[in-house]
Amino acid sequence: MKQMHILQLSHTLGTAFRRCATRFPVTVGFILALTVYLFLMTDHTDPFQERQFVVWGYYLSVGALLSLSLHLWSEEVKSRRTAIVTQLLLHALLVADAVFLYHQMTGTRFVDIAIAHAAGILALGLSVLFLPFFREKDDIPAWNFTQNAIGTLAIVALVAATMCGGLSLLAFSLHKLFDIDISHKCYLYILILCGELLPALLFLGLLPQDEAKHDRTPQPTAFLSGIIHYLFLPLAGCYLVVLYVYAGTIIARWELPDGWVSWLVVTLMTGCIAIEFALYPARVKYGHRKDRLIARLLPALALPLLLLMSIGIARRFMDYGITINRLYLATLNAWFYFVCIGLLATGARRISWIPISFSALFLLTSVLPVNYAGITRNALRADILKALENKTLPLSEEAYEAWMASLPAEDAERLNGKLAYLQDWYGKQSVDDIIGFYVPYNIPNEQGDVEVGVIERLHYEQPEGVAVNIPQGYTYCTLIRLKDVAASMTNGQIRLPFSDIKDTLAIRLEALRPLDADGSQPPLVLRTVKGGAPFMLTSFHIFIRGDGKADVTICGYRFDKDKIIIQKCN
Repeated sequence: MKQMHILQLSHTLGTAFRRCATRFPVTVGFILALTVYLFLMTDHTDPFQERQFVVWGYYLSVGALLSLSLHLWSEEVKSRRTAIVTQLLLHALLVADAVFLYHQMTGTRFVDIAIAHAAGILALGLSVLFLPFFREKDDIPAWNFTQNAIGTLAIVALVAATMCGGLSLLAFSLHKLFDIDISHKCYLYILILCGELLPALLFLGLLPQDEAKHDRTPQPTAFLSGIIHYLFLPLAGCYLVVLYVYAGTIIARWELPDGWVSWLVVTLMTGCIAIEFALYPARVKYGHRKDRLIARLLPALALPLLLLMSIGIARRFMDYGITINRLYLATLNAWFYFVCIGLLATGARRISWIPISFSALFLLTSVLPVNYAGITRNALRADILKALENKTLPLSEEAYEAWMASLPAEDAERLNGKLAYLQDWYGKQSVDDIIGFYVPYNIPNEQGDVEVGVIERLHYEQPEGVAVNIPQGYTYCTLIRLKDVAASMTNGQIRLPFSDIKDTLAIRLEALRPLDADGSQPPLVLRTVKGGAPFMLTSFHIFIRGDGKADVTICGYRFDKDKIIIQKCN
């Protein structure tokens, strides 16, 4: 019997691998190319620039997802010519997008581009689940396919984890028991093969096709039904009671709701939508009056609470102004109204329009030339420039401090916060024409936190084209970047620990001030306290506070003789 099960399993796996190659040839090609590329990245030390690495990885992974969606869709299209032309056009568009991404990854538009691509990838992922079923009269085939895909994904993830763990343990055992030298790259190869290639091919091969793909029989499960009726529904009911009591309280007191109440409503609506999806096959198959009542009652009860969310969002806009998060939260609030009204109007007869409409709205607000990231950036800059209309720009350090001192505390906090938001989200380039130096933005923020004032700022960036000499006798170097470290000062000296080598770097402020005064000087070479390892300081931003402490951001190279130390540059 055991032998029979093993044979069945091997037959299933063999069939799955053969099926994925014949059914999804383009997708398999992208997956194999991605595997080879990851091998190259593992086998060579930085063969490409970081930007090239990201773009190639994006193109190959998104290309696999795009081709999968197009393959599933083309199986439903009668005209083969139409399917081929559509695939060629969309793949050409992906190539153009990759080229665009390569040239636009840096600069003030990075946030716009990142959010737009996140929206596009979400739309692609949803298209895999819903696009092949555009001809169906209800959502049962899409629901069954999605359930099957999620179950298959869980199975292949378990197989991948087992294979990765088993082979890694085997390699480790050979190293420990037989003293066989196993490179760290071996474990990375195992991870790529068993964590990317194997599960991807297995997932493709196990996806249902033909009649199984269009299974129109509702398949509710007793387990899922029990979870919904005895866990999620009581929890949603508790949420509703709490929020209605809170709404009654603020009405009685005639107060505005707190801004954070919006996230409680978001949680409630997410749960309600999940319940609608989970109950759908049972409602279609059995038509129980209780389930139909739940499908109608939940959006009706949630609808008044969306007004509470709307008021909370409006209050945040009035108190703190525009941000990307608040714009998307306001849009999510509008979409929730649409979902509740749509479920009430249709009786929840179909539900696939819910994730599709969400994806479409996310795309519309993110991909178009006029998008939320761009609107936020332009609005903040316009507000700041209006307040600076009589000033000479960019502001010097002295002019900036004088401007802040001349403003009422509330206005200074508001404008300072907007400048900080621009710099944090869009980079220093977004405020270079306004502020001509590096600003810590350390006056009170919108949460009311107050930092001790900065009494001295030290700044240095390694000049372009300056070569660095590797100290004699040292073979390896490690890129080190410490960001926003709160350090203590003793006798004009800052001490920064290196936890990986259990050593400390001591930096004298007197040695830094010449580099701050003359940025054309070459990088400063220091040595660690215990081991005397050379450290080449290529950049620093140091803010010395009035309480005797310093906020430190440094970047540089530490040289080592006998080992390679890898540390990610954040």
